Amino acid sequence: AWTPAAGLDDATLPNPTASAAGTYSLVVTETATGCVSVNTAEVTVNLDDTPPVVSDEADQALCNTSDFTMTQSSPSIGTGLWTLVNGTATITDNSLPTTTVTGLAAGTTATLRWTVTTGTCSAFDDVVISHDICSLSLTKTADVETYDEIGDVITYTFVTTNTGNVTLNNVTVTDPLPGLSPLNCGTSCVALFADTVTDLISEVVIDGVTYDFNTVTVSELITILSNFVASEGLSGISLNSGLLILEDLINDSGLSTQTIQGEIANLLASPDITPEEAAIISNLNTCLSAVATDNGLATDATIADLLLELLGIVSDYIADQGLGSLSLNTGLSIANDLAVNEGYANSTINDLFNYLLTVEANSANSNSTLLNSILDCITLNCGSSTATTTLAPGESMTCTATYTITQADIDNGSVVNVATADSDETGPITATETVLYECVDFNFFVYLEGSLIEPQTGAYNTPMRTTLNDSRLLPGQYSVDILGNVYTAPLGDTGQAYSIAPWNYSGTEGASYDSGQNASNADANYPSAIVDWVLVSLRTDPNDGSQAICQKAGLLYSDGHIEFPSGDCCQIDASESYYVVIEHRNHLIVMSADPVSVVNGELTYDFRDKQSYINLFGGTAVGQKEVLTGVYAMYAGNGDQTSVLEEDTDITSADYAKWLNNGSETRTYNLVDYNMDGDVSALDFELWEENSPLFTSVAR
Repeated sequence: AWTPAAGLDDATLPNPTASAAGTYSLVVTETATGCVSVNTAEVTVNLDDTPPVVSDEADQALCNTSDFTMTQSSPSIGTGLWTLVNGTATITDNSLPTTTVTGLAAGTTATLRWTVTTGTCSAFDDVVISHDICSLSLTKTADVETYDEIGDVITYTFVTTNTGNVTLNNVTVTDPLPGLSPLNCGTSCVALFADTVTDLISEVVIDGVTYDFNTVTVSELITILSNFVASEGLSGISLNSGLLILEDLINDSGLSTQTIQGEIANLLASPDITPEEAAIISNLNTCLSAVATDNGLATDATIADLLLELLGIVSDYIADQGLGSLSLNTGLSIANDLAVNEGYANSTINDLFNYLLTVEANSANSNSTLLNSILDCITLNCGSSTATTTLAPGESMTCTATYTITQADIDNGSVVNVATADSDETGPITATETVLYECVDFNFFVYLEGSLIEPQTGAYNTPMRTTLNDSRLLPGQYSVDILGNVYTAPLGDTGQAYSIAPWNYSGTEGASYDSGQNASNADANYPSAIVDWVLVSLRTDPNDGSQAICQKAGLLYSDGHIEFPSGDCCQIDASESYYVVIEHRNHLIVMSADPVSVVNGELTYDFRDKQSYINLFGGTAVGQKEVLTGVYAMYAGNGDQTSVLEEDTDITSADYAKWLNNGSETRTYNLVDYNMDGDVSALDFELWEENSPLFTSVAR
């Protein structure tokens, strides 16, 4: 038996239930064999007066952070301990109710358990922590890269995507560009307006029967009207008379008591309308109210008023077509044939209305002032300046808006605007789109010393000689001597001359200047005034030789102007100013003395009458050579632009060595033909000798 018996439900049972704390002894006496055997055991029972209590804390989901702070309370009795049930994270102090937890990977969850223990009793609460990825992407594109004139329209497309793993709420897209149309995010404004009108005029009563425009087809309605006309004995009356009867029916219908504003309010209150539709309809409503007033409709105009106005449009059309005297039966028969031929006989009345309104919206020929005003209102005022939605992971919202070019945009040279996307769970992000004013045209002039000098006398004369062209030695031309030897240019058979080092320019300019080794096309279609090829580029930093903005190979004419076979249009920021750089295969590189601004869509610079850029390194750098009073030309003699560092920007003994190693040569398009007469001779040495040594401060 157990002693003491107090506190036990039955002291004679081997496993009684204790209701009080204490030490209990079990004495077992065995007498079955005639002998007495006694065995004693003790059990201590500890009972706390108050069981452990753990508060039920909320799960935590945080965006873009791996650090969490727990929010449990210190236990009133017992001790508490945090443990990790699942997931991967680090508990900073597992005995602290408000410990921090770190190291939870993005896009993952972990379950932590707070356990409070008192004696042998315990209670726990599980908390799930989630490291959510809350992120948005925003792309903004324009349907054109350039614009030409006032009135051009740019259509922008904005695509906002939830790139995270949780739903984002109140996702907004805004674009503050003045003059930008409201954002339209997926719902066609015209279609929405048509739906709105057909929702307002969803049914009609004919001869006591209600017909739903959402289900009745055009063919069925014509049959219904034909039967009604026959039953009323109206088959033989004219269309004009029929329209008058229809006008009376409209006035007598319940539509004459339903105001447009009231029905729109009812529509906006409908639980079926989406937030986007509500925003667009509300925005439209303000404009449509003004349209109604401007067209003589009262601010409390009824559905009947609108129908009568539209009926007037039909009446005008019938009059214009000379159909007013036709009978109703004939008119209905024509209408039925038209419906069949046009393929909408089986379309519902609402579908037909939507179609016709959409077609009318795309037409500039509506005869109805009211309809034109309504359509203008729709197309100009549909949408909202801010698009708002909820995006699930991976879901996107696409919006469009239009902008019309103004004189200010022509003056500025570009349209630059920044859109912003944001949500409750993320920070704002931006996307910038730049559309340039048409193209910036080049208008450049330069002289080459080698083509200004008379080889035999050393005198300078303008315009430049075209000896290489006259001798058919330019790339792609056909040149053959009296022995039938065909000359092949060392720099290539066709195309511009700068595909070689150090330029390595890959442009295809000049590929069409190809004789095909045909004597009848020996000039390869080069204009007779062409001197040679030059390479033109722009830069914004005069000291950055790596800049080659809008690089183009151009044909240099004898008067010094440059034309570009690929077109002189360059899509650059017209608000910037640029240094103009011109290179030649055996002359020193030159750059405009100052940056040049774009004026009226054109960059203009004339090297012929002014000194070019010089950054005086101790006063020894050169720009151009003043060959005649007030006449400047690029220095000749720079045939070696690759052998050693900086050889491309100076005239030194390396250029002499290249000339010497080449040896004399006739009828040639050669880098060491410094005077550009088609021969390599002592005359080229004399020109090199006059200019060497020189270097330019223009970096390449």
